[in-house]
Amino acid sequence: MWYYPNTEIGNGRSPQQQKKASLKPEYRFIASMVNAIRAPVIVLDVHGRMVHLNPDAEHVTGRHHHEVYGLPVWEMLVGLSDDMPVQLRIKAVQSDSTPQSIKTFCTNRDGDHRLIEWTATSVCDDEGSVTHLMLTGQDMTIQWQVEASLREALEADRVIARNFPNGAIVVFDHDLRIRIADGVGLAAVGLDGPHMEGKTIWEIFPPETCALIEPQYRAALEGVSNRVEVPYNGSIFLMNTVPVRNQRGDILAGMVVTQDITSIKETEAMLLQSRERIATILESITDAFFAVDSNWNMTYINAQAEQMLRSERANLLGQHLWDLFPDAANGPFYQHYHRAMAEQTPVRFEEYYPPLDTWVEVHAYPSRDGLSVYFRDVTERKHLEESLRKNQALLQGIVDNIPASLYVQDANANYILINRHAASLVGMTPDDITGRSAYDLFPADVVDQWRQNDATIYRTGQPTHAEETVELADGTMFHHSIKFPIVDEHGMIYAVGGISTDISDLKRAEQERIELLERESQARQQAEAANRSLAQVNAQMQQLNEQLEERVLQRTAEVRAQAVLLAELSTPLIPISDDVLVMPLVGSVDTQRAQQVMETLLQGIEQNRARIAILDITGVPVVDTQVANTLIQAAQATRLLGAQVVLTGIRPQIAQTLVNLGVELRGIITRSNLQAGIAYAMR
Repeated sequence: MWYYPNTEIGNGRSPQQQKKASLKPEYRFIASMVNAIRAPVIVLDVHGRMVHLNPDAEHVTGRHHHEVYGLPVWEMLVGLSDDMPVQLRIKAVQSDSTPQSIKTFCTNRDGDHRLIEWTATSVCDDEGSVTHLMLTGQDMTIQWQVEASLREALEADRVIARNFPNGAIVVFDHDLRIRIADGVGLAAVGLDGPHMEGKTIWEIFPPETCALIEPQYRAALEGVSNRVEVPYNGSIFLMNTVPVRNQRGDILAGMVVTQDITSIKETEAMLLQSRERIATILESITDAFFAVDSNWNMTYINAQAEQMLRSERANLLGQHLWDLFPDAANGPFYQHYHRAMAEQTPVRFEEYYPPLDTWVEVHAYPSRDGLSVYFRDVTERKHLEESLRKNQALLQGIVDNIPASLYVQDANANYILINRHAASLVGMTPDDITGRSAYDLFPADVVDQWRQNDATIYRTGQPTHAEETVELADGTMFHHSIKFPIVDEHGMIYAVGGISTDISDLKRAEQERIELLERESQARQQAEAANRSLAQVNAQMQQLNEQLEERVLQRTAEVRAQAVLLAELSTPLIPISDDVLVMPLVGSVDTQRAQQVMETLLQGIEQNRARIAILDITGVPVVDTQVANTLIQAAQATRLLGAQVVLTGIRPQIAQTLVNLGVELRGIITRSNLQAGIAYAMR
């Protein structure tokens, strides 16, 4: 009750006591109302002393109101260690009548440890003066236990969240209030986990974001998992919402796992643009093109292929290649395509396809995802080649009986036609030589001289007469050659024909006569030279020595300049921005070049104040222990200068070599190619 138990109303009492006694029925009425409240209620006087505990309050505190009557409430209720003391909370209510929330642990009459959240409010009289204080309690034990079990169960998730590079994990209750929020991804968008905990989503996020995430949160609390993309603060997040259940399967809360996928979406957009550009290119090329996946289903076909295959792409896409073209199955097309896929190597072939009455030249390029095929109609060329072969056979029968060397060469010195007499000079048949280059049969310097003579014909269009030399196994042969232009139907010269007559005997006789004359002339010159003065000879020798010395000095300077240029080319250092350098290495790396790589890289980083240096080894054919040590030493030295090394161009073979060598590239950032390395450096 709210009155002192031993106070009696009778004669000799003061007016105040008589007034209080007259109010006793009213106090009893109010006490009965408090006792009827189905929640713990403690009534205090203005000094914070307990004057009444209703039955629920007696149960949760384990104390009868007679035991604590007149005691300050803070002697019975002890607040949580991380909360404001109970006495200060009571004084705050006394001073400004502001309700206060007090959390305390109590042991009830059953011996259970309960968490009670009390709401302290003031009770005022008609004049507005505080007459009493009232503490109304709410049993938070179950919620506390749920949160405790959640925090324990989700501690592993919190550890994961803290190490989540671009995401976060959030746990929320049925009021959509955040209970756990952690992850390095929160700070990236201006959020703080501890400040989020205890707040609802409407207190954290803007209305437009809440409108997107609220349905997903509520669905998780109903047992439905979802995955949606949510824009927030200039970024795009992949949000996964799932229910959190206890061992009985009851839904205790919901959990959100988010990941920043902004860069992924940007990459997807770039990939889409790239695909659109590729599609534009494929539609504009003159070659027909189609692509199949690893299951041989058609995934793309350009307009040129539609025309050649005489079918619309709508009828082809998604269909099995060999179902569309059964006549090609188990034939050359099938064999070449399957070899390309099996060996992952490009193939080129020419083949006739009877259903279309067409010859095609095919280039097929495999990938892990399927096969890309470029093909063109070469039927006309094949007919021309066949016609040409027939004409050549007819012509060959005529020219083989000419007692002189007769031949036709194209602009690249390839034999289009040669008769039997000419072929026999090198011990071969016309079929052995036709289609081959003169460089395959004769010394290069001799062929170069012949082609100089042919160039005059291509330039002037007029026949020429010349003496030509042929080096054969049994000696030198001299020919008098008459050469003339061969033109096509448009009057354009496409080859040079020649008829060569052997004049070796005549040349040898002429040579003998010239040699006799030369010996006579030399004898005369020697006699005259003997009469020259020794001083003149010495002067000439001195002049020759001076000229030789000058030439040696000049050549030495040129060699040194070339050595400097080669050194620069062996270790090129290219700045691609104010703080990013690229060093593409091509060729093998020996000890001297490794030292030069180190010096050039460190000097470039210091001079350019670079932040990142990209070492591209795409062009390095072999990576051994020496090359690997060079990379590691370069990375360590670069870090001493405050910069970072990004290694690009590691092919699968090189990666396997590094693993076999036991090389540790720890601390070195790697990317598959130079483009990816530059993208990382410029991010």
